[in-house]
Amino acid sequence: MSEGTTATLVLGAFAVVFPAFWILVTWGIAELGGWNSLQRQFPDYPDAVVVERLGFRSAQLGHPVFGVSYSGVLTFDVCKSGLRIRVWKLFGPFSRPVFPPWDSFWTEPYKRVVWNVCRIRWGRAARDSMIIYRRLAEAIAIASEGKFGAPDQAQ
Repeated sequence: MSEGTTATLVLGAFAVVFPAFWILVTWGIAELGGWNSLQRQFPDYPDAVVVERLGFRSAQLGHPVFGVSYSGVLTFDVCKSGLRIRVWKLFGPFSRPVFPPWDSFWTEPYKRVVWNVCRIRWGRAARDSMIIYRRLAEAIAIASEGKFGAPDQAQ
């Protein structure tokens, strides 16, 4: 086998294996963190009017200790009827946007070592939550005209 043939085989194998591995990893992260169940529970409502778009944001989804961190890869669209949350397609190729209406979740203060954060809850189980930074919670509360919950509660 010549050098050119070997290089072609290695590149061809990489071109097949890496995308398959990446899709498997991103699907596993979405399943572990609860994104897949969240998108079934709150399907997107694409006709919602976006009031403000907050991009490049972070959150931890799922259990507060064992959850999955989405660092800088989320976009929060504050809409009149709810909050649309999207994952960048590169980091969630099969993760669809979620759209929980304002009355389907609540916020509560949460302390994380030295950070003041806000926990968004849509169920009683610890897994049914998302932790966001207080600054993001305040921006969502302002854009939603208070529908999100009082930001001063997230201390």
